[in-house]
Amino acid sequence: MAYNTSNITGQGIGNALSNDPSNAYGDAGAVRELWRKGVEVFEQTTDFFAPMEGGSSAIIETITDTAKGRGQKITFTQMAGLYNEPKHGDELFNDENDFESIKIHTYTLSVDYLRHGVRYTERSEEFMGMRGEIAVGIPEQLGKWMGRQKSEKMFMSFLHHGDSENQIFAGNKASAAALVSADVLDWDTITAGSVQLQRLNGKPAKMGTDKSGNAINRYCYVATTDTLFSLEQDSDYKTFCVEAGVRGDANYIFAGGYTDVRGNIIKKYNPVDHDGYGAVGSPLNPKAFLGVDTTDGFTTESFILGGGSTAAGALSASYFKYFPLHAFKFLATDTLAAANSLYGSGDFYVAVVNSQNAATDAGKIGFYEISANNGNKLTVGDKLQSTDTSAGDAWTGSPAWDAAVHTNTHDAGTSSVYLVNAAGVPLGHTLVLGAQAARRGYGKHRNSRTEDSHEGGFVKDVFVTSVFGQEPCEDASGRKVGYLILTHAVQYAGEPFPTVS
Repeated sequence: MAYNTSNITGQGIGNALSNDPSNAYGDAGAVRELWRKGVEVFEQTTDFFAPMEGGSSAIIETITDTAKGRGQKITFTQMAGLYNEPKHGDELFNDENDFESIKIHTYTLSVDYLRHGVRYTERSEEFMGMRGEIAVGIPEQLGKWMGRQKSEKMFMSFLHHGDSENQIFAGNKASAAALVSADVLDWDTITAGSVQLQRLNGKPAKMGTDKSGNAINRYCYVATTDTLFSLEQDSDYKTFCVEAGVRGDANYIFAGGYTDVRGNIIKKYNPVDHDGYGAVGSPLNPKAFLGVDTTDGFTTESFILGGGSTAAGALSASYFKYFPLHAFKFLATDTLAAANSLYGSGDFYVAVVNSQNAATDAGKIGFYEISANNGNKLTVGDKLQSTDTSAGDAWTGSPAWDAAVHTNTHDAGTSSVYLVNAAGVPLGHTLVLGAQAARRGYGKHRNSRTEDSHEGGFVKDVFVTSVFGQEPCEDASGRKVGYLILTHAVQYAGEPFPTVS
């Protein structure tokens, strides 16, 4: 008997097997296939870019080569168009300079293994063991993990594997350092970004079809929930929803969601502040929960730890992997260098914000200059304080100390860490995506299940393995013309950041 696993949970798969009399003793091969499909189902729920996959007209062009394994490459060749002047009248092709050279560019997409595993104890009988895995949700969690890994690596690849021409800044500013509080994602910023992507020769992607079956081609803005808060406050956007939107309850003001802005689709990415031991926020809005108490602005500790509690802060989890200066690993052979095109190699700044229910200095903010980031902790180089006592290393940020706003006392359970510029403006990014913004290459394993048994089968290690890689697409000149990174200020709802103008 075959089961459709496209829309049921791991628990549902387990129930389906247990209710099938023909599987009373289990077909190990069939159960493994259901397990694999279960992982793929749940991967899709957390892989943000999965719905964007498709052919050459999609945002993420997908290539599958089952022969590719560890460290191997899929090669792509791009040819430029012909643009030389024509011959007129009786003019002849007299020498080689009269012929136009064909411009060809070849680049590669590396694919490599991505693996994860869990260990648990279970009865040794194989079918019951695998049915137990499905019932307790192990495929669900491994699938979600795989989806998160693919999403975060794609986000980081867009941010850090592009060139300077892929970077634009809100408010027509020249850099992130120049951004002020008003330089947020709004109507004018969105319309300006799509114009700049068109100038780069970025093509709109196929986002669906209309009632007549005609292709709907659009640029797509991928922004976090926190970033879109400023768009919802934008007067131009609200006026458009009122005056040009549909009438009644279906209007976006009542129904929620985001209407197109001048033909640009808005796609929300909601990075959840989860309760596990790992990074919160996202590459688009680096954030962490404080994992160490301090009363002197980390002078004693020298480090900012993450995790949300002192117990979590003592762990080796990568709480700050989305912040600058971290050696983020894309593949075994591809690690982000400290000096990258998005942030550079110099120090960066963070704000530690006390919550409104903090026991001490509720709602106040501390600003800190960071000199190093190993993913687990941030090294504090300097801080904003009432009296700067650091000899020869005065505070380089622009906020002046205000006792009503600032503090150097923070509690692990009630403080959050945000990426800011030297002026104290929270920073975030939005992706402007067109057709062939990136490619994903899949190799010979895609959510494959393997296992090891110990102690006579009582202890079982279960693994999920995929072979894949992903990179922005290139044209014949080596440019990444399918996307832009829009860097802007973020208005974090409920956080007491002062206005910087």
